[in-house]
Amino acid sequence: QRRVHGEHNVSVEAFHNNSSVASTSATFYLPTAISPETTLGPRFAPTGEVLFQAAIPNANLTGDVSCNWNFGDGASWGGSCIDVPHLYAAPGMYNVTVLLSNAVSALNKSVSVQVQDRVTQLELTVYTPYYLGQPIQFNASVQSGSHVRYQWVFGDGHAYYDLGPHPHHIFPEARAFRVNCTAYNGVSHD
Repeated sequence: QRRVHGEHNVSVEAFHNNSSVASTSATFYLPTAISPETTLGPRFAPTGEVLFQAAIPNANLTGDVSCNWNFGDGASWGGSCIDVPHLYAAPGMYNVTVLLSNAVSALNKSVSVQVQDRVTQLELTVYTPYYLGQPIQFNASVQSGSHVRYQWVFGDGHAYYDLGPHPHHIFPEARAFRVNCTAYNGVSHD
């Protein structure tokens, strides 16, 4: 038999000796299977409480869906699929899995979540003296942050991503240049 999702009406009539003795009708809803296009999130999260959700396409057609979550740190939870809170105590890469199920299907999904400390209090220093044509060393440090990356803009038309916290740069002429550094990761920047 072919299953067709949606609302269905069923009528049943009982006969005895070719005459009707009882009849009843019922309406039921047959949900659709959970879409394999379901996505989980987030992919990056700050250390602390994270809200997870399973984004189910055509959720209005799937009926009641339950989710059994495994958060990748030994903790698990069952129930809702949306705004599921979990507390991560430490930065790291966690493989989060969820079993989604409804009346007609079940689906396993997973996502790797990079939990990171927020980047705070970026400080820049530069070593002196400065001589034209010679490399100048810059230093960036942050008070906190994990998986920190750095973007440097030297004010002379040169900009670099992922140059690290201690770049060297040679300026083309003797004058003042505004140097900008942004420290960032998947959850914040400073």
